[in-house]
Amino acid sequence: MRFGILGPLEIHSVHGPVRLGSGRQRALLATLLLHPCRAVGVDELVEAIWDLAPPVNPRAAVHTFVARLRRSIEAGPEPARIDRQVGGYRLTVGPDDVDLGRFETLLRRAEAARERAGPEEERAALRAALVLWRGDPLVDVSSEYLHREVVPGLVELRLAALERRIDLDLRAPAGHPALVAELRGLTARHPFRERFWVQLMLGLTLCDRRSEAFAVYREIRRRLREELGVDPGEEMQRVHLALLRGEPAPTGTEHGAPAGPVAAAPPGASWTSSCQLPLDVGDFVGRGAELEQLLDELRRPHGGGPPVVAITGPPGVGKSALALRVAHELRPDFPDGQWYVRLHGAGPDRRDPAHVLAELLRTAGVDPAGRPDDPDERAALLRSRLADRRVLLLLDDAADAAQVAPLLPGRPGCAVLVTSRSDLGGLTALYGGRRLTLGLLVPREAHDLLRRIVGPDQLRLREATELADLCGRLPLALRIVAANLAGRPSLSPERYVAQLGAGDRLAKLSADGEQSLAVRSAFDLSYTGSDPAQRRAFRLLGLVPGPDVSVPGAA
Repeated sequence: MRFGILGPLEIHSVHGPVRLGSGRQRALLATLLLHPCRAVGVDELVEAIWDLAPPVNPRAAVHTFVARLRRSIEAGPEPARIDRQVGGYRLTVGPDDVDLGRFETLLRRAEAARERAGPEEERAALRAALVLWRGDPLVDVSSEYLHREVVPGLVELRLAALERRIDLDLRAPAGHPALVAELRGLTARHPFRERFWVQLMLGLTLCDRRSEAFAVYREIRRRLREELGVDPGEEMQRVHLALLRGEPAPTGTEHGAPAGPVAAAPPGASWTSSCQLPLDVGDFVGRGAELEQLLDELRRPHGGGPPVVAITGPPGVGKSALALRVAHELRPDFPDGQWYVRLHGAGPDRRDPAHVLAELLRTAGVDPAGRPDDPDERAALLRSRLADRRVLLLLDDAADAAQVAPLLPGRPGCAVLVTSRSDLGGLTALYGGRRLTLGLLVPREAHDLLRRIVGPDQLRLREATELADLCGRLPLALRIVAANLAGRPSLSPERYVAQLGAGDRLAKLSADGEQSLAVRSAFDLSYTGSDPAQRRAFRLLGLVPGPDVSVPGAA
């Protein structure tokens, strides 16, 4: 049984074409075909079939679609087989049964011919590979996920192979008029792919049509300036200058040098430094000793691996604010990037490390089409991309060491800063991580924070002391009451102190007009993320009079 995805989705058996009933079945099959003989996770299948709108029980729905698909492709004398794997499904097919597999095999053959056999054999392999394309990949498969995450990478593979084949055609002694006609169509379909315009200029020059080559340069320069606000790239300007001087146009392939690389794996391995850090807190106060300790730990070499430092503490104590201050201070030390990921570890919606790895691989320049499906392989690829780089990773709000471990670089040069409400003892035990437990602000720092936000002339020391005590010197609570005072000039500090001291103080510690910015919300996340026994113990402890309780009393 043969399958085609380099165009409309096709299935052919010895008896002829095989039809699939539903669009979702087609999306399921296409996703399995993109990873032949490898397990595809149910989560990825759900995303490919339904994108962001899955049914109530998506795993059961996937199982149903797999059962229907099996009936279509596992019958007959040459069946393909779908096996259930841990956490997903695997489609077992022969190495040449999927056109994408044959395409990649021919690309590898072309790569080998470039190094050993010569241009004619390489060109023949590329031509055979490009013949397999029947149009836009998966054009008749209704899957927003595949067309967003996979199809662009496949298209880029084809265009890179096409560019390389045209480079070889330009070196051939004949056939240039037909090549010019092909390039006219390619520049019309891909108006901002400069390589095709360069090749069109070269083809026209080889046909002794230099005046048309000049016109092509003027046309693409006008388009780039008017629509993108940029000038033509270095290669195009080099070809244009050679034409102006009457010199032979540089083809980029003299002495056998390749004009445009074609990889057997999806492209996208370039590196771009990326600073993703959120805004630093402008009125940050205190934490001087902690700041110096963290800067020293993250700059200091740690044996054979990167420094890993965790800031732990209760909700609202200022872990993220301190981490951001540290990360902004360290920007010059990590010129290859400062990456920020919020892990949502405190609540029930904590992020899956596999999804975080996919996000980090995109940041590291890995095309989605070349991204492995297996989480361990993703982690290994990320470590490979980060090797010999200087990148700072800020992992905010981690659940536990298991959520963080797959994201860690493997070589010195990078550094990792983590915040968490948990103590993250596993990072220390397994990876030599350092921990800093953040406590409440000291009275002087709490006073400074309040008076800096409200204004030193609007808040006397006595009132600042009373407010700090009512807030338990918790930075989140302090910022909320200070913002409320600063936003309501008619409310006197004395009156606000009296209001906070009466009734349900926790309910009043929320920012005016911002229901999500509240001390209760911060603690709710930890509460809902706990197991039932922990939640019951927390409720019972609330009945104890006074601030302390012994272990026997809790029991």
